[in-house]
Amino acid sequence: PDGRVLAVARTRIPGGVDLWTRPGTAPHEVAPGMPVAGLAVTDDGTQLAAVADDGAVRLIALPAGDERVLATPALARLRRRAIAIAPDGARVVWAEVGGALGVYEPGRDSRILPGTHGEVRELVLSADAATVVAVTATAVVRWDLASGAETVLGEIRGADNLVRSPTSDEVAISDTSAAIHVIDTVTGRRRTLRGHDDDISQLAYAPDGRALVSASWDATVRVWDLATDTSRIVPHEAPVAAATFTPDGARIITADGNGTLAIVQDDLPRDEAGLRRFLAAATNLEVDPAAP
Repeated sequence: PDGRVLAVARTRIPGGVDLWTRPGTAPHEVAPGMPVAGLAVTDDGTQLAAVADDGAVRLIALPAGDERVLATPALARLRRRAIAIAPDGARVVWAEVGGALGVYEPGRDSRILPGTHGEVRELVLSADAATVVAVTATAVVRWDLASGAETVLGEIRGADNLVRSPTSDEVAISDTSAAIHVIDTVTGRRRTLRGHDDDISQLAYAPDGRALVSASWDATVRVWDLATDTSRIVPHEAPVAAATFTPDGARIITADGNGTLAIVQDDLPRDEAGLRRFLAAATNLEVDPAAP
């Protein structure tokens, strides 16, 4: 998160994770021989959790690369598996077979929480690491990690792109109809945002949690104001594969299907009066306050 270490997973045999700690130097390899299907890192960048395509889980200290094996299940090989780590590294959670969750806490043996709603495709930990929200093929489910109790927050078929707000108990999820569902994970309240004409490829919250960016194969990016549930459209020349905010929230970085990276300014004033003042200052023109 602080930009000091870059971790790149190798998904194909021979596998492994390459770590770059200084510009211009060769990478340091960790977890050799492990085709990686998922990565998660702590907020301070000192621990990396990795899950293999067969479900094996390792905890890796950064930047040294010392490893600890957390689980060694022999599951059907998948190119993508769900894993998350608490901001302080106090918990690691991953998807197990049959819709179950694997949980690791330092000083304790790994444990399994059974699930009843199908295979977990994606998951996120709450800020306090007390609960997990996960998506399956048909539902959004919350787990209490102390009791193991499951709560269904909603039925959403084809849920994808699960992300957690950095400032609240909300999560955002897209579905196969190109809709976005914003769900309060405590109350279960859900609202739906619509605007894209094709599948959504990625979602990301702004650092202050007040906005959400969505990238889509309809060749647009939308920036959603979560106070009003309205959006601004940023057109692209090709389908957009990814979009995210910069750490200060002032810009959005996008990547389209042509391999083009774009930086989009997102610090324009939101209110009409502020926008008029901005335009007047930027263009050195007088803007009539009474003009439509």
